Amino acid sequence: MFVKRVQVLDDWRFIALVIDRLLLYIYAIATVGATLAILTQAPHIFESFSQDDFKLDYKKHHVEGIKATMNTMYNCSKEFQQGGAY
Repeated sequence: MFVKRVQVLDDWRFIALVIDRLLLYIYAIATVGATLAILTQAPHIFESFSQDDFKLDYKKHHVEGIKATMNTMYNCSKEFQQGGAY
């Protein structure tokens, strides 16, 4: 009776090991497949671009906007100090 019970437990351990390994393989394949699908669907993943052009574009859109905002804030502050409406 005890030997039969140990044999059944060993069988279930083996089944659990097989299922565990199978799920590991399924998970790994799904993860790698999803990663590759996402990377290949990215619109600009294989395009190269000039860093200088990127810096100029960034400066054009962001730095000049920040300067304009700072100038506006400075002008409003001056008007407020002089007692005018802003």
